[in-house]
Amino acid sequence: MLVFVMGFLAFLAWNNYVRAPKAKAVEPLLVAGFRLVKRLPQSIPIGYQIFSRGGSASADETYKTKLTYQEIRSHYDRELTRNGWVFQKEKKLLDWGKDYGGMTLTYCKGPYQARLDYSGHHSNYEPYFDLSMSWGDESLVELITGKYCK
Repeated sequence: MLVFVMGFLAFLAWNNYVRAPKAKAVEPLLVAGFRLVKRLPQSIPIGYQIFSRGGSASADETYKTKLTYQEIRSHYDRELTRNGWVFQKEKKLLDWGKDYGGMTLTYCKGPYQARLDYSGHHSNYEPYFDLSMSWGDESLVELITGKYCK
């Protein structure tokens, strides 16, 4: 038990004193990268945030649109590729375990990750999508297996 506690404390120290300053330094790079990607013309921005916490940083914007997932994906696939991002994967995005047609696209550019989350057509709200760029969000499993942006 003592080994576990000591390991956990060492991780916290590493995360707060080594990774946190890096995350804060990455914020302006994420914002600059985000601004290079042209917004989908038929979308309305409804929220934007930039933050760093612990050992990660993120820039994120949410949009409303009436366009289909394919139209959204086509635009951002073109824009992200034009800016050096490499497509990694596409997977279903469930809303509390229900499938409304939501999807997540993941792209990588060096150690950075871009994600496009599309809500699908839920009966209680208009479809929306979220574009985010981040650094340091990889899980321990991703670090061990090498399945993260590098």
